[in-house]
Amino acid sequence: QKELKEKLPPNVYCYTSHGLGNGGIKRKYKDAELDEFKMDKIISEKARKWDLSDFGFEEELEQYLSSIKRLASLCKLTLTTQKKKIPMLADKYSIKLFNAKDINRVLSVLEASLNDKKTYDFDDMVFLPAIDPKIWLFPQDYVLVDEDQDMNRAQQEIVKKILKRDRKTGKIIGKLIAVGDKHQAIYGFSGSDVNSFEWFRNFPNTVTLPLTTTFRCSKEVVKHANDLVPNLKAMKSAKNGVVKNGDVLE
Repeated sequence: QKELKEKLPPNVYCYTSHGLGNGGIKRKYKDAELDEFKMDKIISEKARKWDLSDFGFEEELEQYLSSIKRLASLCKLTLTTQKKKIPMLADKYSIKLFNAKDINRVLSVLEASLNDKKTYDFDDMVFLPAIDPKIWLFPQDYVLVDEDQDMNRAQQEIVKKILKRDRKTGKIIGKLIAVGDKHQAIYGFSGSDVNSFEWFRNFPNTVTLPLTTTFRCSKEVVKHANDLVPNLKAMKSAKNGVVKNGDVLE
């Protein structure tokens, strides 16, 4: 982001989604301060009122509270706020929180985090601008998104929010240009939407322009890669190259 920013003309802005959201939060809640331990403090305070007598060992209790924090964080990034959907999110990420008491605790942590406008953490940088209508982002005529396959639901909503809309109808009139590769979606573990590429491809009035020719790989490498990505093609001028099967240690 920093490298690209230096190369762009002054009328073109370059942000990470977190940087964009951070600016929106600071404009609306001027006294808000970044606190990376915000969720830890909320959970620690609430845990004093929870019945945690079932945990015989300190390590078990720490693991439980860590799971509460992990699930609450994923709820922010995936915009999961409905009680009935939280168990599915826990199951997807192998978090051992399934009973109603645990889910209610996650929701109470989320609510406390949302109500606290004096501090925000890194998840809040994308969560709050996505769900808080009071946080205003500068609408743009053109928005270019890179690595669109790795965006989470909160980031997707920020993209919608910074596209210019017709003042009377509310219809999006800004142009969205998204670049990505569904075969390279690798951030599911951190809350990204595994269908993010399709979310962008299904955006209203979207034209899809595939880039199936690789400018870097040799013909033999592309031939081998076709087992996984059939549409990939090598340049006619590409070198033949070599693909070897063997033991990496040898």
